[in-house]
Amino acid sequence: MEQSVVNATFRETIREILQLPPDYVRPANQNAPAGGLEAQFMTVLITNVTGERGTGTHTEVPNSHDLLYTIDGQRKATANVQAFGDGAFDLMLRLNALLDSEWGTWQFQQANFGLVERRGPTDLSTLVPAQLWQRRALMEIDFYFVVHAEVLVPYFSSFDVTVYIDQDGSAHYEVIVP
Repeated sequence: MEQSVVNATFRETIREILQLPPDYVRPANQNAPAGGLEAQFMTVLITNVTGERGTGTHTEVPNSHDLLYTIDGQRKATANVQAFGDGAFDLMLRLNALLDSEWGTWQFQQANFGLVERRGPTDLSTLVPAQLWQRRALMEIDFYFVVHAEVLVPYFSSFDVTVYIDQDGSAHYEVIVP
């Protein structure tokens, strides 16, 4: 799964858990206008992707000497989720509670994510006075997802080589191709 797909799926999962309108949860670090200090929205940034474990197999390709390697790797990532606008901290408190519910667990399972832990929410509005800056809150959510990759490795056909040594010490090779 590419990071953009993981991010889009995670955003949609958060949107579903909170029952928010479409396009409420956006990718972070985008250049689109936020709508001013009163706008309400959320962003998701996927960070700290690390490998946890994985499995690999190889399969012979029919009518060929090539091999197809299939790799499934479990990855652990952190989603930096921020809410902006009035009620940002309350929205994050609600998300935190819903992640403990059967509804949140089911939504994560439907997206093929495994919830590991979360940190926060943190009210960032207290760091910079809300009169000067947009209200915001932050929560970090660690989760698992699976990366699937296939790699075709071309092989050449096998052949036999016979080496002959003459009396003078020179070598001669005979290649037998099936």
